[in-house]
Amino acid sequence: MKYKNFLITGAASGLGKCMTQQLLDAGKKVIALDINDLNIEEFNQNENLKFIKFDLKNYSEIDNIIDNLNDIKNVDCLVNSAGYEAAGFIDELPIDEIIRNFNVNTIAPIKLSQKLLPILKKNQGCIVNLISAMATIAVPGRLPYCMSKSALQMFSNILRCEYKYHNINVLTVYPEVMETPFWQKIVYFGRIKSEAINDPRKKRDPNIVATEVIKSISKQKSFFWRFSFTNYFAIFYTIFTQIGDKIVDVICKIKDSNITPKNH
Repeated sequence: MKYKNFLITGAASGLGKCMTQQLLDAGKKVIALDINDLNIEEFNQNENLKFIKFDLKNYSEIDNIIDNLNDIKNVDCLVNSAGYEAAGFIDELPIDEIIRNFNVNTIAPIKLSQKLLPILKKNQGCIVNLISAMATIAVPGRLPYCMSKSALQMFSNILRCEYKYHNINVLTVYPEVMETPFWQKIVYFGRIKSEAINDPRKKRDPNIVATEVIKSISKQKSFFWRFSFTNYFAIFYTIFTQIGDKIVDVICKIKDSNITPKNH
């Protein structure tokens, strides 16, 4: 792989952590960024690892974070892996939580990309954006996540089109559902609390996904997605939306959930 210096968000857990570990094992340098503390000992005190504790919802402070990094000029790959979800039905979702979803999942990746574009142009680098099938499928109770990931998907597509002439590769990743702490960190509001989110899909090992994504980065691909039921359904949903809505109702048990107040 030609890329040697990575900046990875969401590096303390899940896919971001797995990618950080695999890249360090391969001798790469990683600037790891996360809202939670990163256990340096888990990475054997690797001297190629630099950790920054930062909440991406405070995207306005990204300029200061980047400007104070001495080795930022060497970064040649940005991986926007961090994610956040507030779940709830539209009538009970605080607007502040919808905004926070966009700040973490959409605005922060845009801001980081803008800040690093001059460096990545010089280094002929790469930007990796972690999307979701939820960017293309309307799932009741998951409005903020679906909308913010959909916006990130469009940003990734436009960024790819604009910067292919500047030798910056943009990789859009659809990793499918994974077995990570993300699911335990979802914040629920209103009636959905007692029902939570019914996602019957088998969750993938993030270590396997990390390996696949790193291979895609190495091969300078534009998209990473697997041939799977979820991704095929996303295509089907785009064409046959009303039928897709009915299928989502059945899979997510929307009719039997507490989407309607129990006293109605």
